[in-house]
Amino acid sequence: MEQPAFNDNPSLFIQVLLRVGRTWPLCRGQFRGWIAQTIAGLSKTPLKIGFRGAHFLIYNDRHPTESAILLYPKYNAAEIEFLLENLTEGGTAVDIGSNIGLYSLPMAVKLGAQGKVLCLDANAAFSLKLTKNAKVSGIKNIAQEVIAVGDRYDTVSVMAVDGNPGTAIIAPGTDGIDVEMQPLKDILQRHGITGIDAMKIDIDGSEEIALLPFLRDVPSDLLPKRLVMEHIMLDKADGSLPRALKDAGYAIVGTTKSNSLYQRSA
Repeated sequence: MEQPAFNDNPSLFIQVLLRVGRTWPLCRGQFRGWIAQTIAGLSKTPLKIGFRGAHFLIYNDRHPTESAILLYPKYNAAEIEFLLENLTEGGTAVDIGSNIGLYSLPMAVKLGAQGKVLCLDANAAFSLKLTKNAKVSGIKNIAQEVIAVGDRYDTVSVMAVDGNPGTAIIAPGTDGIDVEMQPLKDILQRHGITGIDAMKIDIDGSEEIALLPFLRDVPSDLLPKRLVMEHIMLDKADGSLPRALKDAGYAIVGTTKSNSLYQRSA
């Protein structure tokens, strides 16, 4: 893949807007999206922004994670730092719902050239952005698949969510894009992964179908030592996944606005 075009020398006007946009409260909520879109629209090519040892390209397409990276360096700090704390050079991490690489790339930096991050996402457009971000960051220790993680082998429909360009969900019907679904256990086996130091999962309501068979079927050595999972969707579930996590030795050691932080006892 050729080096993506980007802007790493923004105009003075863009630099001023960046300084202003990174101040409170402009860096949060709807303000952040508006200001980020304005800044991105002023650049002829995507802006290249450093974030936690990696670089991200910021496009003018209202992606909420890119807006946060552009204007709020502390975005998801507690979750990212929780995972990074358990990583050492040469280790392994898994990012399910990897999107543009918000978690994947900082973990890849921490793991070093001998480490590995497996990035799984059902949205090919997000995966391509991650590829470009890894390219401009000089990161080579990631493996990627465009795939839906679930409880069976199947073909599922993945659809964008109206009003949120950074989200895609598995939904019934034929209006979406067909993507192959596979169980996590088999995906990990294909990549030769036998142990996981840290894992993040955010697949917009499909966490149960991805994790329940995994927790049930894999040996304990394969279970991630630390896990970050979106809990907003879990609040609507029947409790099967929280019970399965507890049975597998996990305990919640922290929460943020959107995510739960799990530690597995030895």
